[in-house]
Amino acid sequence: MTTRFAPPSHSLGRRAALKTLAGGAAALALPALAQTGYPSKPLRMVVGFSAGGPTDVVARIIGARLAPLLGQPVVVDNKPGANAVLAADAVAKAPADGHTMLYNTSSFALSAALSPKLPYEPAQLRGVTLTAAAPTVLIVHPAFPAHNVQEFVEALRQAPDRSNYGSAGNGTITHVIPVQLLQANGLRATHIPYKGSAPALVDLAGGQIQFAVDAMSSALPFIRDGRVRALAVTSAQRLPALPDVPTVTERWMPGYEASAWQGLMVHAQTPAPIVARLHQAMAEVLAQDGVRKQLAELGTDTVTSTPEAYDRYVRQEIARWTQVAKDARLQES
Repeated sequence: MTTRFAPPSHSLGRRAALKTLAGGAAALALPALAQTGYPSKPLRMVVGFSAGGPTDVVARIIGARLAPLLGQPVVVDNKPGANAVLAADAVAKAPADGHTMLYNTSSFALSAALSPKLPYEPAQLRGVTLTAAAPTVLIVHPAFPAHNVQEFVEALRQAPDRSNYGSAGNGTITHVIPVQLLQANGLRATHIPYKGSAPALVDLAGGQIQFAVDAMSSALPFIRDGRVRALAVTSAQRLPALPDVPTVTERWMPGYEASAWQGLMVHAQTPAPIVARLHQAMAEVLAQDGVRKQLAELGTDTVTSTPEAYDRYVRQEIARWTQVAKDARLQES
């Protein structure tokens, strides 16, 4: 599915300071950008998940604001499949001119960690900026005999392999986080992969599975109307949307933190001035109060980074989840 965002006749022209990854990065200097001729045609933002899902929703919010700043339409192109591998492969094989972008998630790092035979090399893509981070939350069916993480652990220990947990699919962040939590605590449960968060949450609310770890952006509506119960969040601090729900680190595993992050990438050979142009435009988009408010309502934090910092972060995440995959024997042969 594709959606086009066409720019209006006027420029927004607004700049603001942004919260940044790893201590703060100033907006890049962009000399002589007018001479690049970029962009010269509509841009394609490839999303590796279906239309209407949490990643797609954020991508469309950003795409709608990016178009007027770049002066060209932004077409959101959904290419779901293989945990977003198809989308990444499409951008890796596209011309390195900045007109084809990958709106990626933590699945980019997870696919590299779990699938040694990708159709592309992760190094074929380079970062433009982080865009968002959605903390995940441990949730259970209301009938599950646990109202806190201590009771959750005890319930699984008393009945190993008797509980099922759902995820948005094999190799997704909602799969590997519970794997890590269970493995670190000697717990066992059966993984049920779904084709996305939505069907997993529906089955959890219906009692077909007993628990899940899902992104706040997906789980929050189910928590608020009582269809599921939240036990802990995986962020470093408690979240304003769920102030009474403790973190995993304060009640269970000190120092633990994980999130479902998102960002923008392009072909690794894209010229530096074009990457800088995209970065500046994205910085303006992510600084807009309307964007930050929309993402906050979805349970998602707005973040940003320099391209270099984003590349370092992706490499760190690949290394982190590669180790988890090896320890849990999740890697594909």
